[in-house]
Amino acid sequence: MEVYREAQGSNQVACRPLPKANTGPPVSPYKLYWYGTSGDALVETNASGGNPNKYVFFGGKQITVNWKALDAGVALYQAAGYKTDTGVEAAAEAGHEGIHLTRPIHMSEQNRWAIADSVERNAYGVQSSVSEAGGSESVVWNNSWATSADRETLRQNAVKEAARQSLDASRDYEGRNKQ
Repeated sequence: MEVYREAQGSNQVACRPLPKANTGPPVSPYKLYWYGTSGDALVETNASGGNPNKYVFFGGKQITVNWKALDAGVALYQAAGYKTDTGVEAAAEAGHEGIHLTRPIHMSEQNRWAIADSVERNAYGVQSSVSEAGGSESVVWNNSWATSADRETLRQNAVKEAARQSLDASRDYEGRNKQ
């Protein structure tokens, strides 16, 4: 299907199907694409701006984020009393996953679990820093740490624990799939 594109303000483009024989004007828009400064589409919505599909790019590569799982995680943080901001945590998660794009781990590497530990700690460290910068709390950042003399120790302990849990889950998954 061909697509007709029409500018709709500074950062959105409406996409419309073209009539087969150009017998009339294009039908009303059915999708809107919201672009970032890099030119990459960041969000796709229906014509009224609802039902967003979000796209995240890191270093020019698209990251797949499970938004439902992210929203569920934020809801759990909030239910546990964390002051969590969904937008900040989306950015933190994108930073975390971006680290995995820049430091791939090859399963054939002899010391892959040591490398995975280093990468996962780095990824959670980025996630923690983004959460802190946005004032959003999660398992790797608590706003009460900002004024603590032990701020970095508290952060590193949380990052280390999150990485340990993530790697334990990966090892368990790998073990179940080898059988």
